[in-house]
Parts: sequence; structure tokens; C-alpha cells
Amino acid sequence: MRENNAIRALGKTVLYRIALFVLVYLSLVAFGLTLLYIGYKWATFWGIDMLQRAFDGTNSGFVMLILLGAYLGVIALCLMFGLFLVKFIFTRLNAEEEGRIQVKESDCPQLFELIRHVARATKCPMPHKVFLFTEINACVYFNTTFWSMFFPVRKNLVLGVGLFATTSTEEIKGILAHEFGHFSQDSMKISSVVYTANIVMGNLVYGEDAWDRWVDRWSHFGWSPFSIFGLLTRFFTVRVRLLLQCLYRYVNIAYRELSRQMEYDADSIACKVVGKAVMASSFYKTTVLMQCSSNTHVALVRLAETSKKADPFEVLELLAQIKSREEGKTIEATALLQAEVKTNDEPTARFSCDDLWNSHPSDKDRIQHLPNIPTQCNEPLVSAWSILPADLRQSVGELLRFDKSAKSGMPQMLTGEELRQWLEKELVTELLDMRFRRFFVECGCIDLFNPMEEMPAETVTYPFTKRNRNIVTAYIRAYEDAEQMIEIINGNREVSAAYYKGKSYAPNDLPTIEHSHYMERMLPKVKNVYREIYTYLRNGSHGTEVQGLYERLFALNKRIEAYQQAIIKPAEKMVEKWNSSHKEDKDEAQLLQEYGRLLTELHDMMPSTLRMLSEELHADDTCADLYRLSVQAAAPSKGLDSDSQMKEINTCLSLLSPFLELLQQQYAELKLAIGRIAQAEEELELAQ
Repeated sequence: MRENNAIRALGKTVLYRIALFVLVYLSLVAFGLTLLYIGYKWATFWGIDMLQRAFDGTNSGFVMLILLGAYLGVIALCLMFGLFLVKFIFTRLNAEEEGRIQVKESDCPQLFELIRHVARATKCPMPHKVFLFTEINACVYFNTTFWSMFFPVRKNLVLGVGLFATTSTEEIKGILAHEFGHFSQDSMKISSVVYTANIVMGNLVYGEDAWDRWVDRWSHFGWSPFSIFGLLTRFFTVRVRLLLQCLYRYVNIAYRELSRQMEYDADSIACKVVGKAVMASSFYKTTVLMQCSSNTHVALVRLAETSKKADPFEVLELLAQIKSREEGKTIEATALLQAEVKTNDEPTARFSCDDLWNSHPSDKDRIQHLPNIPTQCNEPLVSAWSILPADLRQSVGELLRFDKSAKSGMPQMLTGEELRQWLEKELVTELLDMRFRRFFVECGCIDLFNPMEEMPAETVTYPFTKRNRNIVTAYIRAYEDAEQMIEIINGNREVSAAYYKGKSYAPNDLPTIEHSHYMERMLPKVKNVYREIYTYLRNGSHGTEVQGLYERLFALNKRIEAYQQAIIKPAEKMVEKWNSSHKEDKDEAQLLQEYGRLLTELHDMMPSTLRMLSEELHADDTCADLYRLSVQAAAPSKGLDSDSQMKEINTCLSLLSPFLELLQQQYAELKLAIGRIAQAEEELELAQ
């Protein structure tokens, strides 16, 4: 009851603020309609009369051109600005349905029976449409317009098939009950209004479409008596959007607080349907599945590269089981997971905060808020896959697309124990065991010790201990804490409360100096860990290979820094300067001059940089396209018209960030290669 009262109070606050937003916007709509009327009168009467009088009173063609530009400009201003103010009333925001499969009751009757059971239990109508997709998520959505705040709309259900891995039908029921709970009577009808209003307001404030593109073209039109009205239209548009942004923020701060409370309330409703233990288990399992989702993609690509294939959802389920086993837990569909799958002895973060813009509380907080309601079903748990036909599971799995494909012939299908063994042998080795992952994959501290500039450790010791892993973990947590505090101090993140070592601090009074000293004290310890790692590997059976990998790693690291300084930052400044200019001939000439300097830097840097990439990354189209453009610094294109030059510049700019990502990918692969050697060294020692 206390939670419902909190939702009711917060809901009223949000509704009052939405009412203010609607009132302001409808006033703007009225003004927009007035402008459209003025534009009509100007085009048909007032403006025509002005031109007629000017024509009778002057013989200057120059004056007539200016007046004609003013006549057309006023018409366009009234029309375009008026349309801007009224267009969102008629805008329909359709949720993206690509990558989803709509299913009907005849396709999977057991799933629909489960949905119907949840709908009855939460006192909600059945969804209008049901979709299946590949993600590990579920949501209820509907297509929205401005008028959706005032009239009811039918809701659609989207259910991620990834949720079925390792879960039971009861856990799926709990997940669905949470989604339905947002729109049930117990969770208040206001939530639907608030949700719709929030989407519409976001579209009003931040949405851009063909209207914006037309105004940009108009503003840069070559006839200044006409284009100046385009600049005025953009000026007024920006001011209106700034006003709406202030109102949007005013509404959303309250809405996010309401949304967090609604999450707790929807969880409580779900607990009434399935019980606390089932809901907690669904949280724990979903977290593991989310952590394994990226590795599932990697596994499927690796399978395709070796002329093999597998059901992506079986891969996901097996990876979740492997990860849980690494942490000493067991995860399966026919049993509830009683605790979070994590390493319990790892150091925790020193800093925490309550983000004003966070609409969802953490899983830990949600589990703590679950009411202590017993599990509703005492029957044996049944795998969620039992309610989904195999052909539908296969159809959803085929929605996944991969860049890699089988080399030749019919790929071999791996299933069951054979697939598990392949994952454990190939993928786990490829991505490293948990004990090595922290040192080489999850942390960027390997560059703290450069063996080309510093001396290795005097004695060889085994470095991959729990103590060293905790040192590295503590440094990662400290670095993340520092980033969060800087975001808050710089105003990039708004929080209602901030805590450091359990003590509350004002956002402008965070102990950044104390935290910096803490990180400075930790730095030598972390550096020594990586000194020990290098010494241990350099004296192992792959010592020469390790030496070469470290040399490539640090050379590439310096090249990435140079690329960011000499290419990325100048390109960003160039674009920023161009966007803030008036797009005149002198601005275009300066743009071309700066672009020429950028090409010269690329020409000097590209050949040696490309040699640092592996053959696979070197074959990427990004490399070839960027190298071709860099060659133009030595033999620049001549005779290109303005549009062709701008197209070439945009092409070059679009390649810079992807190329940086390739360099960073190569850097990550070098770290991973060193980690694989570390893992192989230990396996070799155990074998002996």
C-alpha cells in the first residue's frame, strides 16, 4: 500500500507537469496556426499589394529583387515555422518491427496460454500483437501520437527468445507479469499516460526529420534576400526547442523518480503471480545471460569460420552454464538460482550515487524490495523451451546475421555435449579463463609497465594469484569511481545523492583529491603486478613470442595516440568550425585547406600504420578506402566541383572513426594473444 501511495503522489506531480507542457505546446500550436494564416494572407493579399505598390513606385530592378525575396521569404517563414509548431500533433511514432517475428496463437498455443494466464492474474487485456525477437529482454510497447495522451491505445508484447535459455516457464511468467504490471490496475492507469506523454515529448524536443533538412538547404540558399528568412526560421526554431527542452527536463526529473517506483511496484505485482523466489531467480539468470550474449556472437562467428554451426540459443545456454560453473554455481532451467553469480571476494567500489535520470533501479535494489511472497507453483519446474515450438525457435535464430560465413561446403551442426566440448576447448581458450580474463581483457592496465623502457622483476614469481587479481580489480573500480565523480562535478550527470566510503557528499564537494591520492598509492602495486606478469611470461616456453607481442603492443599504443592527436582531434575541430560557419566561399576554402593538411598527415601515417594490423584487419574495406584517400595528398584531385569535394570530405570523415576502431581492435587482440600464452603456460605446467 505504501508503494501504491508513493506512485499515486508521484503520478499526480508528473501529470501536473505534463499538463503544463501540453498547455505551453498547444499555445505554440495556436501560434503556428496563426502563422499559417498570416502566410496565406501575405501570399494572396498583403504581399501582392506590397509588390504592386513597389512596382508602380520604382524602376530599380535591384530593389524589386530584394522585395521579391522578402515576399517569398515571409511566405516560407510563416509556412515552415508554422508547420514546425503543428507537425508533431500529426506525427505517428511507430516502434521498429524489423528483426522481429509476429506470432499468433495458432503458432504457439502454449505460449499464448501462459500470456493469457498472466493477463488474467494482472487484470490486463491480452496484447494486440505478440512478437518474438533475439534479445534477452521483454517489453510492452505501442505506437504513439500526441493524442495518445488523451485516448487509449492497444499494446503490443515483444518477448526475447534469449530469455528462454536456462529459465523455467514460471520465470518467464514472472518476467511477463512484471511487464504487464506496469499497465495493471494495481500499478495505476496513470503509467500508460505518463509513458505515452514521455515518448511524445521526446519526439517534440529532439526529433529531426525532412523539415530540418529543408530548412538547412534554405538557410544556405545562394540568394541572400531569401535565405536570410531561412536563418530566421532556424533561429526561432532553436529558441522554441530550448523552451521545450526546459519543460521536458522539468517533467522527466519527476517521471524518472516515478519510473523507479513503478519498477518496484511492477515487481511486487509479479511476485503475487509467481512468488519472490521465482522473481529473484529470473533476475539472477537474466544477468548471467546478458553477460554471455556478446560471447555468443563470438562463438557463432568462430563456428562459421571453421565450417560449423549451432543453435544460437543453445550456445547462449551452454555459455551461461560454463560461466556459472567457473563461479562455483549451477544454472539450469529446472531449478531456481538462489544467489547472484559473481566472485564474492572481489573488492567493491568506494563511490556510489543515486542518478536523477536513472529510470531503473539496480537488480540488487529490486531484489531487496521484493515482497516476501511464497512461490505460487509447487509443481516441478519445466524448461521454458517446452512452450516454444522448435520451428519458431529456429526462425528467430535465423534473424541473427554475421559477417563471417562458412568457408566451403555444408557446415557441420554441433549440438549437446559435442557443442559444449567445442565451447570449452575453443571459445573459452580463445576468450581466456576467468582467472586470466581480468588481467588481459577486462582491464587496460597492461601498458603501465613497458619492458622496452623499464627493467623486469629480479625474480620470477607466479603472478596470476587472487591477491593480484584483487589489486587489479580495485584499480578498475577506482578508475570507474573517478570517472563518475568527474562527470558529476562537470555537470554531465545529475544525482540526488553521492556516497564515498559510505559517507554522503554534496555533488560539488566530492572527495576527488582524497580519491586521487588513493589511486596514486595503488598505481605502483598495479604496475608491479604487470611487471611480474611480463617477467613470468618472458622466462616461459614462449618467451621470444611474448617479447615480440609486447613490442608490437606498445608500438601500436603509441600509434593510436598519434592518430588521435594528428587525425581525430583536428578532424573534429574542422567539422565543428565548418558547422558554426556561414558556409560562405571563404569558409569552404578554409575547409579544403584544413582537409588537405589532414590528408597529408594521413599520407605520412597510413603505410606504417597498416603494417601494424593483422592480415584479416588489413583486408577490411575501411583500410583500403582510407589509404586511397590518403594517396590523394601526393596527387590531389583537380577540377572537382564543390559538391564532389564535399562528398569526398564526408567520405573521409566517415572512415576515420572506423579505422581507429580497427587499431583498437588490433590492440585488444594483442592483449588477448598475450593472455592466451599465459593460460597455455599454466596448462603446460599442470600437464607436467
